[in-house]
Amino acid sequence: MSRILLCATCLATLSVCTVQAAGFSVADGDVAGLIAAINAANNESANPGPDTIELATNGVYGFSIGDAFGNALPTITSTITVLGNNATVARTGAGNVRLFAVNGGNLTLDFLTLTNGIGSNGGAIVIWPDWGGTVTLRNQCLVVGNRATSGGGISASWGTLRVLDSRITGNQATVGGGVYAEDAAVYLTNSIVSANRATTAGGGIAAYLGEDGGSSKRLHLVNSVVQDNRAATDGGGRGGGGVDSQMPITIDGCTFSNNSADSGSCPGGGLYHRYSSGSVVNSTFSTNYSDSSGGGIHCERGTLFLTNVTVAGNVARAGASGVYLDNGMMSLGNCLIALNVDLANASPNIATSPAWISFESRGYNLIGATNGAYIPSGFGDQFGSRTAPIDPWLGPLQDNGGPTATHALLAGSPAIDAGAPGPAPTLFDQRGTGFPRVSGGRVDIGAYEVQAVARLEQTITFAPLPDKTYGDAPFALSSAASSGLPVSFTIVSGPANISEIGGSFRVTISGVGSVTIRASQAGDATFAPAADVERTFAVLKAAQAIKWTGEFGAEWVPHSPVESGHLWLSVASSADGAKLVAVDWEDSSGGRIFTSSDFGITWIPRN
Repeated sequence: MSRILLCATCLATLSVCTVQAAGFSVADGDVAGLIAAINAANNESANPGPDTIELATNGVYGFSIGDAFGNALPTITSTITVLGNNATVARTGAGNVRLFAVNGGNLTLDFLTLTNGIGSNGGAIVIWPDWGGTVTLRNQCLVVGNRATSGGGISASWGTLRVLDSRITGNQATVGGGVYAEDAAVYLTNSIVSANRATTAGGGIAAYLGEDGGSSKRLHLVNSVVQDNRAATDGGGRGGGGVDSQMPITIDGCTFSNNSADSGSCPGGGLYHRYSSGSVVNSTFSTNYSDSSGGGIHCERGTLFLTNVTVAGNVARAGASGVYLDNGMMSLGNCLIALNVDLANASPNIATSPAWISFESRGYNLIGATNGAYIPSGFGDQFGSRTAPIDPWLGPLQDNGGPTATHALLAGSPAIDAGAPGPAPTLFDQRGTGFPRVSGGRVDIGAYEVQAVARLEQTITFAPLPDKTYGDAPFALSSAASSGLPVSFTIVSGPANISEIGGSFRVTISGVGSVTIRASQAGDATFAPAADVERTFAVLKAAQAIKWTGEFGAEWVPHSPVESGHLWLSVASSADGAKLVAVDWEDSSGGRIFTSSDFGITWIPRN
């Protein structure tokens, strides 16, 4: 096993300690020692196999002049790993100095910052086309503030570039503000390309196939962010504010946001893809801008398959602020394209040129308005128009979990559970592991899947109700849920009614018998529905009053109330036997039970 150690017997002129062929350690600021370490590592005769160079923690290595090729450090021709330990390699002089160059070698940079480099190709790093090579940036590498004609940060020709968990930001070039790739394989994973600028094309990344292109030459973007990049010219620019791609491209789990192709006829604010094939899966294009067409995506004379993609909030000056298809083929499946803004007020979301070509629908797409393009409707498609647009009910672009920002589907969105039935084409939504692509029975349309979240339990406290008597006044109900959410009431059975006024519930008794009332709480996004609680109470009969009245002029003669039996009242009869008594039997509320007119009165002599 090779080890990295400091050695007291090292040559002072090299300022680099050598233990075995694979291990070097360079002190803070020791520029000569770093140059010597790379020269030693490149010497395969003396140090065969992979070599490791470790820099001082938080060290700074500044270069004011370069070699004959404009490089601060010797060209990498072997397999070398530089452990940066958060160190910085920078140009510190006035001249043009590129930091790293690779020609046939394999360079891995770990936790290292490269800044202020200037070169014709690749301000910080170049892979020369003679023999190619491989460059890997990993573990929080930062390429920032570099400049070049092509590839402000990195230029890769006929080689392989891998960027893992790193950031390329604030670089400038004529083409490929952050990265320029030609006949190269480029892989970006869990990384950020941001705030770079190109004066012609590819504000963030420019990737092209040349004469030596092959099937392995492809641009791969996975779980990465392309944001705030700009391709700007004073006229006639090629476009691609975020990415200008003229090679096969794969985009999976990425967000393109706030990129711009402006100051001229620059198409493709987010992505300008042309003359090649490509696929975009589980990704979001939002708030990108084009001075021409295709605020989100512009596909020219190429093919592009979009699956589970959200394109929203993009702007274009000349049409198709969402997606523009120019003499190519684009296939849409389970995509959401809406809420884009066309400043020409012609085709806010999709458009084609010439007008007779069409998009292909694989079904279950939601397009807010299809004005500007023909797209045959497939199974489950929802298409609106400029006069009757479909609002997808999207939340703002923000951190909803996962490595990239997304637009959440708000409650009530027509995209929820509106995707294709059956198994989803991917296991997870754009946010990755922990966010299943199907949650709730059917896949949602677009890059975001609403998750069925386990909700908190809650209980209802509802005290027993006392018995009532028919005729009692209406009374209020009181109950509480442990969640603090309001409780509602319904009559399960019995002679009573419930009314609600301002959130208060009152019970009105309508008869005699047993009444059961149910208290319920339906839950919300945080709490699950509570178990119902029922209370039963009796409504008793009202007390009755029986009243005998005899007609003695205007005088009424009361009698004590009884439940049943005989009631006696002494009266005097007239000689002609005319009825002198009228009888009313009423309950306590005045309801008449019977009167003497309902039946004959039997006169019973009293002993």
